[in-house]
Amino acid sequence: MFPLVPEENKSLKLINMKAHIFFLAVLFFLSGTLITNAQENIDEKDVPEVIVTKLGNLFPGVKDVSWQKSSEEYYANFTYEENPSYCAFHYTGRWIVSKTHAKLEDIPRSLQRSLSNDFGQCKIEDILLKEDKDISEYIITLNDTAEETTILAYFDIAGNFVKKTDTDGNDLDLGLNNNNNNDNNSNTEDKGLPVHPKELPSSINSYIIVNYPEYKINEAFFLNNDDYTNTYYVILGEDLSAKTIDLWFDFQGTLVKSSDMASTNDGNEGDPDDNNGRKNGKNKDERPAFPESKVPAKAVEFFKKKEKRAEEIHWDTLGPGQEYIVYYYNPSRDWDCRMHFDKKGTWLKSISGRDPRDVHPLIQRHLDENYYDHDVHTVEYFTFPDKTKYYLVKVYKREWLNEPMVYTELYYSISGRLENEILADFIDPDDEEYKEQRQDELENLEYVLENDNLDLDDDNMIDGQMISEKELPSSATAYIKDNYYPEYRFLEAMTLDEDGEYMYSVFLKREGYDDRKRVLFDLKGNFIKEEDI
Repeated sequence: MFPLVPEENKSLKLINMKAHIFFLAVLFFLSGTLITNAQENIDEKDVPEVIVTKLGNLFPGVKDVSWQKSSEEYYANFTYEENPSYCAFHYTGRWIVSKTHAKLEDIPRSLQRSLSNDFGQCKIEDILLKEDKDISEYIITLNDTAEETTILAYFDIAGNFVKKTDTDGNDLDLGLNNNNNNDNNSNTEDKGLPVHPKELPSSINSYIIVNYPEYKINEAFFLNNDDYTNTYYVILGEDLSAKTIDLWFDFQGTLVKSSDMASTNDGNEGDPDDNNGRKNGKNKDERPAFPESKVPAKAVEFFKKKEKRAEEIHWDTLGPGQEYIVYYYNPSRDWDCRMHFDKKGTWLKSISGRDPRDVHPLIQRHLDENYYDHDVHTVEYFTFPDKTKYYLVKVYKREWLNEPMVYTELYYSISGRLENEILADFIDPDDEEYKEQRQDELENLEYVLENDNLDLDDDNMIDGQMISEKELPSSATAYIKDNYYPEYRFLEAMTLDEDGEYMYSVFLKREGYDDRKRVLFDLKGNFIKEEDI
């Protein structure tokens, strides 16, 4: 016989059975939820067109994309510029996040230096660039060989250190080698950010090898302070001597100053400020400043709150009260900046000019690969109230003949990706239509040469009298044609009294450039001299 089960044990068994049934029900529900939210592989033809288009805008030329979807989101996995990448979109087409596994050589140089100086004991496992609508940041996965732990180091898009955490997201003690709060590092702060000789631009190493073959690099630093901006400071030494040589190079590796020679720039007497300080000098706008007292108080208050250290402040307007602009200089960044406000004083946008030599590595790579034969006119960084941010780079070719010059506009995201491209409507000197126009001008000039033989008489001369091209002596016109056309074009001419002797002063302008010449002829049209102006 089976033993009788006490009444209280029956109740306990009943409770356990109910609990077991409840657990199975919850498990079944959760498994159903997981299955519902699981990602499934799909073909690109099944992805909404708005999402495919948005991906192409974010990553121009992307191909071989593998797609997945969940209930409300679509996911793209692909390789872009040899970097594994990932994007997530809402089914409405809204971009959610992008993640790109970057190479060490593609990240900002300041970030590379920080990894070398502050995480030298760590092995780099992964470099991830994460971007969403609120923030763009680098997340570096590091294996601390000394502690045998994995840590995550966070940097902003410019390469500035933000924080480091463990794999669970807990903040860790900073303890950085170049921590500015460490009083023991005052000497390092004075010299700047240490740079390994291998990280110096190749032009610097080449210069040292050629000009100082008996010396080696003792120390190198990257300077950004009140005296130097984006400057490499290199200290050379000899093995058997205590003598050292100090060299200063600009960001591209061009020698600016040396302790054993005069400055490479005549007349500067080796003052580094002339080359490495304020790049553009003070903005001396010819227009008088708009009175700050007439600017909406809301705009003035916003500006002073945002830019407490601004210098060379200059207010202006676009149209009568349509838009207010404040131009200023940011001394801590060495940037010429401006802010725009509407007629009520509401902030519209901020724009800061950047040195073309300091652009993001991905932007520089794109320019080197696609616009290697262009010159960079300006690089500007735009910020808007809705947190939209981008770089605008304007490029041009010197041989373009437009007057004034036109520019191709390239828009890049803050991570350096090309977002938009507006090509310049330029005049190509090889354009057939332009050649026909220039041929007509030359034929008209030849007609003038054949039919014009006018000489002005001394008695009718007036100093400074404007002269048309047709009124010049034919010999002067022929000389201009033979020696300056078609590269230069006639701009204007006048009579000139030089110590009682009259002559013709002819001004010529080079096509597509700002170069101008003044050519002097006597009253018979004989050439006297030429001057660049």
